[in-house]
Amino acid sequence: MKRHTLPIVLHNPKILLIGGGNVALQKARVMARNTIAFDVIALACHEEMASLSTSIQLRAISEEDCRNYRIIIDATGNESVHRMLIETRKRHGFLLNVVDRPELCDFFFAALIERGPIKVAVSSSGAS
Repeated sequence: MKRHTLPIVLHNPKILLIGGGNVALQKARVMARNTIAFDVIALACHEEMASLSTSIQLRAISEEDCRNYRIIIDATGNESVHRMLIETRKRHGFLLNVVDRPELCDFFFAALIERGPIKVAVSSSGAS
């Protein structure tokens, strides 16, 4: 699948992270380190997550939850959640990243190299 690169800078995007395990924690750490606000919905959460997001709801995700977000990150590893989000995305128009499933993603996270105020993004288009 051919992908195109378009570096963008978003101003206050409304982001939802779904999942509370180690994979979700890794994404949460990156967003928190870059002062990006995000909400979390998960059945259970790693205890460190509370220090990274001010909005954590411990419950299952629903289609209704998705309508308020521009970006949704699915770190659940749950195929039924993936399918629900793909269908919901058609109606609500959010950008979706399904961790470790590049074929389901609208975008990928780049690795950030930080040197003082400079940040360089490096991407493998979801290959690693």
